[in-house]
Amino acid sequence: MLCCSTGLLHAQTTQVFFGRTITSSTAEIVQLASIQNLTNGKRAISNRQGYFKIQSSLTDTILFTSVGYDSLKFQLSFVCDAISDDTIVIFMKSKVVKLKEVRIVTSNPKRDSLARAAAEFLKNDPLMNNNDRILKRDKGGLMNPITAMYEQFSKAGRDMAKFEEFVAYMEVQKMVDKRYNRNVVLRVTTISELRVDEFMRFCKLDKQFILESDDYHLIKAIKDCEANFRTQN
Repeated sequence: MLCCSTGLLHAQTTQVFFGRTITSSTAEIVQLASIQNLTNGKRAISNRQGYFKIQSSLTDTILFTSVGYDSLKFQLSFVCDAISDDTIVIFMKSKVVKLKEVRIVTSNPKRDSLARAAAEFLKNDPLMNNNDRILKRDKGGLMNPITAMYEQFSKAGRDMAKFEEFVAYMEVQKMVDKRYNRNVVLRVTTISELRVDEFMRFCKLDKQFILESDDYHLIKAIKDCEANFRTQN
Protein backbone atom coordinates (compact mmCIF):
# COMPACT_ATOMS: atom_id res chain seq x y z
CA MET A 1 0.00 0.00 0.00
CA LEU A 2 1.23 3.54 -0.70
CA CYS A 3 0.14 7.14 -1.06
CA CYS A 4 1.37 9.41 -3.83
CA SER A 5 1.07 13.09 -4.82
CA THR A 6 0.41 14.08 -8.41
CA GLY A 7 2.54 16.19 -10.73
CA LEU A 8 2.62 17.47 -14.32
CA LEU A 9 4.98 15.03 -16.03
CA HIS A 10 3.82 12.51 -18.64
CA ALA A 11 3.73 8.75 -18.04
CA GLN A 12 6.71 8.01 -20.25
CA THR A 13 8.99 10.50 -18.44
CA THR A 14 11.85 8.90 -16.49
CA GLN A 15 13.22 10.65 -13.42
CA VAL A 16 14.31 9.96 -9.87
CA PHE A 17 11.56 8.45 -7.78
CA PHE A 18 11.74 9.43 -4.07
CA GLY A 19 10.10 7.43 -1.30
CA ARG A 20 10.08 6.24 2.28
CA THR A 21 9.30 2.77 3.67
CA ILE A 22 7.27 2.47 6.89
CA THR A 23 5.09 -0.18 8.50
CA SER A 24 1.39 -0.24 7.66
CA SER A 25 0.29 -0.98 11.23
CA THR A 26 2.38 1.33 13.44
CA ALA A 27 3.99 3.71 10.91
CA GLU A 28 7.44 2.75 12.18
CA ILE A 29 10.46 3.01 9.87
CA VAL A 30 11.35 -0.03 7.77
CA GLN A 31 15.13 0.15 7.49
CA LEU A 32 17.24 -1.34 4.70
CA ALA A 33 14.30 -2.40 2.55
CA SER A 34 15.28 -3.62 -0.93
CA ILE A 35 13.75 -1.69 -3.84
CA GLN A 36 14.03 -3.05 -7.40
CA ASN A 37 12.77 -1.57 -10.64
CA LEU A 38 11.77 -4.72 -12.51
CA THR A 39 11.51 -2.80 -15.77
CA ASN A 40 14.93 -1.14 -16.06
CA GLY A 41 16.85 -3.24 -13.50
CA LYS A 42 17.70 -0.32 -11.19
CA ARG A 43 18.06 -1.15 -7.51
CA ALA A 44 18.09 0.80 -4.26
CA ILE A 45 18.01 0.25 -0.48
CA SER A 46 16.16 2.42 2.04
CA ASN A 47 18.43 4.05 4.63
CA ARG A 48 18.17 4.02 8.43
CA GLN A 49 15.37 6.59 8.23
CA GLY A 50 13.53 4.59 5.56
CA TYR A 51 14.27 7.03 2.70
CA PHE A 52 15.33 5.90 -0.76
CA LYS A 53 15.47 7.04 -4.38
CA ILE A 54 15.40 5.09 -7.61
CA GLN A 55 15.19 5.96 -11.32
CA SER A 56 11.74 5.11 -12.68
CA SER A 57 8.88 6.08 -14.93
CA LEU A 58 5.13 5.64 -14.41
CA THR A 59 5.06 2.49 -16.54
CA ASP A 60 7.78 0.76 -14.53
CA THR A 61 7.02 -2.00 -12.04
CA ILE A 62 8.64 -1.64 -8.61
CA LEU A 63 9.26 -4.49 -6.14
CA PHE A 64 9.77 -3.85 -2.40
CA THR A 65 11.11 -6.57 -0.11
CA SER A 66 12.36 -6.60 3.47
CA VAL A 67 13.03 -9.29 6.06
CA GLY A 68 9.92 -9.75 8.21
CA TYR A 69 7.56 -8.02 5.77
CA ASP A 70 5.36 -9.13 2.90
CA SER A 71 6.79 -8.23 -0.51
CA LEU A 72 5.03 -5.41 -2.37
CA LYS A 73 4.93 -5.03 -6.18
CA PHE A 74 3.09 -2.40 -8.22
CA GLN A 75 3.23 -0.25 -11.34
CA LEU A 76 3.48 3.46 -10.66
CA SER A 77 0.75 4.29 -13.17
CA PHE A 78 -1.75 2.34 -11.04
CA VAL A 79 -1.32 4.68 -8.08
CA CYS A 80 0.04 7.95 -9.48
CA ASP A 81 -1.12 10.21 -12.28
CA ALA A 82 2.43 11.53 -12.64
CA ILE A 83 5.83 11.41 -10.91
CA SER A 84 6.76 14.45 -8.84
CA ASP A 85 9.63 15.40 -6.56
CA ASP A 86 7.46 14.74 -3.50
CA THR A 87 8.21 11.73 -1.31
CA ILE A 88 6.00 8.70 -1.85
CA VAL A 89 5.22 6.76 1.32
CA ILE A 90 5.37 2.97 1.01
CA PHE A 91 3.38 1.06 3.64
CA MET A 92 4.80 -2.43 4.24
CA LYS A 93 2.82 -5.12 6.09
CA SER A 94 4.53 -7.24 8.73
CA LYS A 95 4.77 -10.90 7.78
CA VAL A 96 3.10 -13.40 10.09
CA VAL A 97 5.15 -16.58 10.47
CA LYS A 98 3.57 -19.60 12.13
CA LEU A 99 6.14 -21.49 14.19
CA LYS A 100 6.11 -25.21 14.72
CA GLU A 101 4.87 -26.45 18.07
CA VAL A 102 7.74 -27.02 20.50
CA ARG A 103 7.63 -29.16 23.62
CA ILE A 104 9.89 -28.11 26.49
CA VAL A 105 10.76 -30.57 29.25
CA THR A 106 12.73 -29.93 32.41
CA SER A 107 14.81 -33.06 32.12
CA ASN A 108 15.89 -35.58 29.52
CA PRO A 109 16.39 -38.92 31.33
CA LYS A 110 18.08 -40.61 28.38
CA ARG A 111 20.55 -37.78 27.81
CA ASP A 112 21.19 -37.39 31.55
CA SER A 113 21.80 -41.12 31.95
CA LEU A 114 24.33 -41.08 29.11
CA ALA A 115 26.10 -38.10 30.66
CA ARG A 116 26.20 -39.81 34.05
CA ALA A 117 27.53 -43.02 32.48
CA ALA A 118 30.31 -41.06 30.76
CA ALA A 119 31.18 -39.25 33.99
CA GLU A 120 31.22 -42.53 35.88
CA PHE A 121 33.54 -44.07 33.29
CA LEU A 122 35.99 -41.17 33.45
CA LYS A 123 35.89 -41.23 37.24
CA ASN A 124 36.58 -44.95 37.57
CA ASP A 125 38.63 -45.82 34.49
CA PRO A 126 42.11 -46.88 35.77
CA LEU A 127 43.95 -45.45 32.79
CA MET A 128 42.28 -42.03 33.06
CA ASN A 129 42.96 -41.90 36.81
CA ASN A 130 46.53 -43.20 36.90
CA ASN A 131 48.52 -40.26 38.30
CA ASP A 132 51.31 -42.31 39.87
CA ARG A 133 53.92 -41.18 37.35
CA ILE A 134 53.32 -37.57 38.37
CA LEU A 135 52.60 -37.95 42.05
CA LYS A 136 55.52 -40.35 42.71
CA ARG A 137 58.10 -38.26 40.86
CA ASP A 138 61.40 -37.23 42.48
CA LYS A 139 60.50 -34.18 44.57
CA GLY A 140 64.01 -33.51 45.72
CA GLY A 141 65.64 -34.07 49.11
CA LEU A 142 69.00 -34.13 50.86
CA MET A 143 70.68 -35.72 47.84
CA ASN A 144 68.99 -33.41 45.32
CA PRO A 145 68.72 -29.83 46.65
CA ILE A 146 68.49 -28.28 43.14
CA THR A 147 65.37 -30.28 42.37
CA ALA A 148 63.88 -29.36 45.74
CA MET A 149 64.38 -25.63 45.09
CA TYR A 150 62.96 -25.97 41.58
CA GLU A 151 59.85 -27.75 42.88
CA GLN A 152 59.32 -25.07 45.52
CA PHE A 153 59.90 -21.85 43.56
CA SER A 154 59.32 -22.50 39.85
CA LYS A 155 55.97 -21.99 38.13
CA ALA A 156 55.98 -25.64 37.06
CA GLY A 157 56.56 -26.66 40.67
CA ARG A 158 53.70 -24.46 41.92
CA ASP A 159 51.41 -25.82 39.19
CA MET A 160 52.33 -29.36 40.19
CA ALA A 161 51.49 -28.60 43.84
CA LYS A 162 48.08 -27.33 42.74
CA PHE A 163 47.58 -30.46 40.69
CA GLU A 164 48.40 -32.62 43.71
CA GLU A 165 45.84 -30.68 45.75
CA PHE A 166 43.29 -31.22 43.02
CA VAL A 167 43.99 -34.97 42.88
CA ALA A 168 43.65 -35.18 46.67
CA TYR A 169 40.36 -33.30 46.46
CA MET A 170 39.06 -35.69 43.78
CA GLU A 171 40.01 -38.71 45.89
CA VAL A 172 37.94 -37.33 48.75
CA GLN A 173 35.10 -36.57 46.34
CA LYS A 174 35.14 -40.18 45.10
CA MET A 175 34.66 -41.43 48.67
CA VAL A 176 31.85 -38.93 49.21
CA ASP A 177 30.14 -40.01 45.98
CA LYS A 178 30.22 -43.65 47.06
CA ARG A 179 28.14 -42.83 50.15
CA TYR A 180 25.87 -40.06 48.84
CA ASN A 181 24.72 -40.40 45.24
CA ARG A 182 21.63 -40.66 43.06
CA ASN A 183 21.11 -44.36 43.74
CA VAL A 184 21.22 -43.82 47.49
CA VAL A 185 18.70 -40.97 47.25
CA LEU A 186 16.34 -43.07 45.10
CA ARG A 187 16.64 -45.97 47.55
CA VAL A 188 16.00 -44.12 50.80
CA THR A 189 13.54 -41.40 49.66
CA THR A 190 10.39 -41.11 47.56
CA ILE A 191 11.95 -38.49 45.25
CA SER A 192 11.19 -39.22 41.57
CA GLU A 193 14.10 -39.91 39.22
CA LEU A 194 13.35 -36.74 37.25
CA ARG A 195 13.88 -34.61 40.37
CA VAL A 196 16.89 -36.35 41.91
CA ASP A 197 19.42 -33.87 40.52
CA GLU A 198 17.30 -30.95 41.72
CA PHE A 199 17.06 -32.56 45.17
CA MET A 200 20.82 -33.14 45.40
CA ARG A 201 21.49 -29.51 44.51
CA PHE A 202 19.15 -28.60 47.36
CA CYS A 203 20.47 -31.14 49.85
CA LYS A 204 24.18 -30.33 50.02
CA LEU A 205 25.39 -32.40 52.94
CA ASP A 206 28.75 -31.62 54.51
CA LYS A 207 31.49 -33.83 53.04
CA GLN A 208 33.07 -34.51 56.41
CA PHE A 209 29.68 -35.57 57.78
CA ILE A 210 29.12 -37.93 54.83
CA LEU A 211 32.52 -39.57 55.35
CA GLU A 212 32.36 -39.91 59.13
CA SER A 213 28.68 -40.63 59.85
CA ASP A 214 27.22 -44.12 60.05
CA ASP A 215 24.48 -45.32 57.70
CA TYR A 216 21.67 -44.52 60.14
CA HIS A 217 22.60 -40.86 60.60
CA LEU A 218 23.35 -40.41 56.90
CA ILE A 219 19.94 -41.77 55.88
CA LYS A 220 18.25 -39.64 58.57
CA ALA A 221 19.97 -36.51 57.22
CA ILE A 222 18.83 -37.32 53.68
CA LYS A 223 15.24 -37.88 54.85
CA ASP A 224 15.29 -34.59 56.79
CA CYS A 225 16.45 -32.90 53.58
CA GLU A 226 13.58 -34.54 51.72
CA ALA A 227 11.03 -33.11 54.16
CA ASN A 228 12.48 -29.60 53.77
CA PHE A 229 12.63 -30.03 50.00
CA ARG A 230 8.97 -30.95 49.75
CA THR A 231 7.98 -28.10 52.08
CA GLN A 232 9.73 -25.51 49.94
CA ASN A 233 8.36 -26.97 46.70
